[in-house]
Amino acid sequence: MSVRILERNWGSGLHSEFLTPVRPGEDARRVVDRSGDVARRSAQNLEIFFGREAPRSAVALFDRS
Repeated sequence: MSVRILERNWGSGLHSEFLTPVRPGEDARRVVDRSGDVARRSAQNLEIFFGREAPRSAVALFDRS
């Protein structure tokens, strides 16, 4: 399984997304937090919200692939 991180920059209207793997037995919330460090370096005032959306946020979605 992987976690899909969707970055939304409301100011520019640009969207980007990336996948990060979840290993068997790993807590997906920790994966999102770890990925958030990467996301925060690429978007100003970015926060991670697990399973919900907020302005200037990265939204974590489960991808069953």
